[in-house]
Amino acid sequence: MFGASHAMYSSDSETNERHERIRRLFSLLTARCEDAAEIAVRGQARDISPESARDLAHRLHSIGQEISTVADAIAAILESPG
Repeated sequence: MFGASHAMYSSDSETNERHERIRRLFSLLTARCEDAAEIAVRGQARDISPESARDLAHRLHSIGQEISTVADAIAAILESPG
């Protein structure tokens, strides 16, 4: 009986850890999206130089790649057995 109860507890614990990992990754996504929004607002300045606009565009591209990577990680966690 202890074995079955222990197995259930481990499964619940693993499920909770998995949900916590996913929650943290979504939190990271939220932060990076907020960063991207701030950069996009800066890019709307009337007096922005082409060099500054290019820098902001590069930063947005980098954040976009990070967002894609984190989204892929979430998908991988959800697709894995457990």
